[in-house]
Amino acid sequence: LVEFLPFVPLHWFVNSLGSDATYTYTLLDEGGDTTGSGSGFAHQESNWGVIFPPAWVWAEGINSDNSRQFSLSGGELMLGDTSLTTWLVAYHSPRIKWQFRPTLPGTEYITSIDSCAGSFSMIAKDSFRTLVITANAPQESFFDVSVPTEDGFVPGAEESFSAEVSVRGYIKLPWLGDILIDRYQFSGAALEFGAGYMCE
Repeated sequence: LVEFLPFVPLHWFVNSLGSDATYTYTLLDEGGDTTGSGSGFAHQESNWGVIFPPAWVWAEGINSDNSRQFSLSGGELMLGDTSLTTWLVAYHSPRIKWQFRPTLPGTEYITSIDSCAGSFSMIAKDSFRTLVITANAPQESFFDVSVPTEDGFVPGAEESFSAEVSVRGYIKLPWLGDILIDRYQFSGAALEFGAGYMCE
């Protein structure tokens, strides 16, 4: 989703928005272990760097036939003594395959974050395209997620796999303004609030 910039202390690379996957798992329980297996589609990503951001949102979703996927991440980032807010987002469908990133000239983001309500919204736009994403998950569906630190993994985020995510794509045409060209509602998507964006 983004070019490699060596001076940035944190990097995020999405390998795939929807790869074929098989899985096997075992739930360990004193009353007896449970094993399951199956197949589906998987989002694959890598992130690395020298520090986790002081606040972030991450979300991703895939529909049941893998014809539509979205992924987004962003939040606050420290560059030396300077704090800035930056976002990356991609949405792929049979109709459009869009990415927005801060290295694309003229890209703007408008976001609203309310982790205590389990909600996040984003408008990502440039001179020709606008992508509107709204995510909501029940507060009781969030669970603690550990994040890496210098001292090992510690609780540092909250995540839900029960988000309903609406995505709408618009193009701007002369004299006509923004025209809706694609829309989709994802169910069972992932939504995560990290560090300073967590509900207190």
